Amino acid sequence: MPKTPLKYKSGSDVQEITTAEHNYLAYLAGLELETASGTYSESVLGSLGKTNQGGTDLSIGTFTNTGRESGDVGDQGTDGSGDLAITTTNTVVYQQDATYSEPSNFRHPLYQHEVSNLIRIQEFNDADQLELGETLAGIIYANDYPGTFKIATSTPSGGYTVAVSNFLQDTRADGTTNYNLYQRTSMTAPTEIDLMAVARGTSSPFNAKTGTYKGLIVMSDAHRKETAKACLDRYLSTITSSVKPIGSYLIRTSDPTASETGQWTAKGSAVDTRNIVEEENTTTSYTNINSSNHWQTTISNPQDFLTDGISVKVGGVQVASAGPSNTSDTTLTGTSNGKTYTRGNAVSGAPSGSQWYEFTETSTAQTDEIKSGTTNIATYTLYVRTA
Repeated sequence: MPKTPLKYKSGSDVQEITTAEHNYLAYLAGLELETASGTYSESVLGSLGKTNQGGTDLSIGTFTNTGRESGDVGDQGTDGSGDLAITTTNTVVYQQDATYSEPSNFRHPLYQHEVSNLIRIQEFNDADQLELGETLAGIIYANDYPGTFKIATSTPSGGYTVAVSNFLQDTRADGTTNYNLYQRTSMTAPTEIDLMAVARGTSSPFNAKTGTYKGLIVMSDAHRKETAKACLDRYLSTITSSVKPIGSYLIRTSDPTASETGQWTAKGSAVDTRNIVEEENTTTSYTNINSSNHWQTTISNPQDFLTDGISVKVGGVQVASAGPSNTSDTTLTGTSNGKTYTRGNAVSGAPSGSQWYEFTETSTAQTDEIKSGTTNIATYTLYVRTA
């Protein structure tokens, strides 16, 4: 069972902190998560970024940006041409991983337990610190405490600031959508508590890390916040590619709860889109009808099955035809070119027993054109394990 830290009550009394009072320690730890030397740093344990710090950070997913090599809305080109070629750019997102290192201001929290009917006060050991870290992580990541992340195009409400600008980008022919990585940096502080520690050192206030036992003291602010952060760090340092405790992040296109241990909660999404590209039909109209370019329908009486039917010629070459039973058809498919021919208005000049018509020739899938509309390729969501 996790140990409960002791706090100063009044006079010479100490007592265990309540479940709710763990919130203050989580708050302190979260504030320490947000910065390194006053600014956001991808080197802080548990932080997110696009750089693999030292080659040991954990890849938590890849965002793919699908776009066009070049071209604007309305541009056209034949299939396979370079100006309409689809491109993909992959951005790997990392969570900073590091070996736990005890900070200089860390002080062992204290707890009480009964031994031979006597109450003994004892310092947390490594295992106790790890368990406290898990408790604090559960509070921080389930309740969006300082230090936690979201992805968005504009600042979320509730005390968030930009950690990484243009963290992910969705580029299209008609523009770019930038997604920033935001980190919560402030919230209303829970009720403050005073953690207890062992007094050590050679002079007042006897708050040294090592030395002869001299009683109990209340931790200083620096000791208290670094102690809370150190316990959290012990826990976060257990994150690996195969072990994902509370506080682990993932970039996924679907909820990882079904495939991963624990409960995962979405913290914003980035959408990969691109402009729609449609194959445009090329249509040629034939209005100057003659023996070389015509739609000719022939119906003799009695019918001559060798000549009756439809004949379409372009440049003196027959490109489409149909038999006597199809003389009323208004659309034909080319004999070998796959083009479509559509009958238009009747004109004079055809041989006896025949009728000429204007017509159009339509060639499909000859050109691509970039449209103003967009299509969603994939939605990439940032998830964090919260329980």
